[in-house]
Amino acid sequence: MALLDVEKAFDNVWHDGLVYKLHQYNFPIFLVKIIQNYLSDRSFQVSLYDSKSDAINIPAGVPQGSVLGPILFNIFTADMPPLPGGGKLSLFADDTAIIYEGRVIRALTAKLQRGLIPCPNISTLGKFVSMRRRPRPSFSHIQSLHALFRLMMLE
Repeated sequence: MALLDVEKAFDNVWHDGLVYKLHQYNFPIFLVKIIQNYLSDRSFQVSLYDSKSDAINIPAGVPQGSVLGPILFNIFTADMPPLPGGGKLSLFADDTAIIYEGRVIRALTAKLQRGLIPCPNISTLGKFVSMRRRPRPSFSHIQSLHALFRLMMLE
């Protein structure tokens, strides 16, 4: 099992892509328009003592700390591609668990490695995050053994 946390995930949700997906999932038009209005024309301003910065437009993202934020993020990421080799993907907001089952540590490590390589390719989610370099996650057999041990202890 690998547990991932997408950095700044809520800040990088592409508004037009989210609206497109709401249409694809057959949300009622009135609800799509309400959500679109909720996300559009957002800005922020920093205030320190008696000084205020200029207002800056927020072109992407869903509000954090709101009830709708995680729900909209889940809708946006609901079409994640399947993992290779029969892996299971469990998502909630920006937390992701990649799970493989088996008894041979080396085989599990290899499966987990293959399952992690597609994860940084966020382009499958449509303009989610622009990544200049694709990180290559890597786990040693010791880390995999520890994750497996913890998983077995939880059962």
